[in-house]
Amino acid sequence: MSLTGGMQLTRATGIALLAAGLMVSAHGAFTDDMPRSIGGVVLTITALTLIVLFFVRVWVVNTDRERERLDRARHDADAEQRRFFAMQAAQESEMTRLTRDMREERAKFAMTMLAEREALATEFEKNRLQIATQAFQTGVEMERAGLLKPDEPTPPPANLIQFPDQSRAPERERSREHGSVGP
Repeated sequence: MSLTGGMQLTRATGIALLAAGLMVSAHGAFTDDMPRSIGGVVLTITALTLIVLFFVRVWVVNTDRERERLDRARHDADAEQRRFFAMQAAQESEMTRLTRDMREERAKFAMTMLAEREALATEFEKNRLQIATQAFQTGVEMERAGLLKPDEPTPPPANLIQFPDQSRAPERERSREHGSVGP
């Protein structure tokens, strides 16, 4: 802390008064002059009081340490603020990236789902035609068998005429006609 002009003057005045008071007090003691000795002591006490007040003021007003601590605290707070802003920017960047990735993932998922739905719809249409054909055929067979009309009596099974097996049939003799050559 640098001393101002007024503080330097006060210090110099205190030192001068102390020196003057000690000299007056010593002169009064050597000359056996009691009022001069008491005046010198009062002057010395006044000078010491002024010097003590000077040092108390310097002690109270001296804020160098506090300023250093304040500067360090400000520096730390600025560093913390920069770190906070950097972390916030990183977090926003990460959130933006995650949002973009999720959007891309949803688009891929939607495309995959659409392709799968189309494949399933195609397979369903193919299977539906087969199932409808089989169901219709089963219905016709059930109708012919009389299963759809349980109130009507079912006709007795018909007698089928068995034809001889043509692959085992004996070979016919060929007739001999005019102009034919036979064996």
